[in-house]
Amino acid sequence: MTKLLKNLPAILICYLGTATIMACQDSLHYTEYKHLPHKQWDSRDTLIYHIPPLQHDADISITLGIRCSKDFKYEKIVAQAELRCDSLITAATPVILHLDNDSLPFRHPNSDCLSTPISLPMKANRPYTLRITHSMRLNPLDGIPCVGIFLER
Repeated sequence: MTKLLKNLPAILICYLGTATIMACQDSLHYTEYKHLPHKQWDSRDTLIYHIPPLQHDADISITLGIRCSKDFKYEKIVAQAELRCDSLITAATPVILHLDNDSLPFRHPNSDCLSTPISLPMKANRPYTLRITHSMRLNPLDGIPCVGIFLER
């Protein structure tokens, strides 16, 4: 019995990890990371993601992911997301990523920082693109090797 109690935290972690993976099945529609030259994101760099068409109309949850190197020292990043269909803007919204500044000295190199998901409507069988730029006064942002998106149904 004591051996089971000793292993209980490991068992719970495995169970929760498996449950998380199972819950995420079939919800991811698209993901892609763009690599930035010189690990810098310039405000003039518009990152364009071509989104595969949906089979049904849906509200898509969009999460922005930024890989930050260990020397990136800012607390948040403000970006702008534009969803376009047939060259027309169908939605535009700011995206804010809050970075955990307390763990900066311990941050794993190239760790992912994720935004809060944003819900945007998309129609079926239409060609969409998502355009991302940053809106920070500091330019360029050093220590960012990649910027990506996650789209979930």
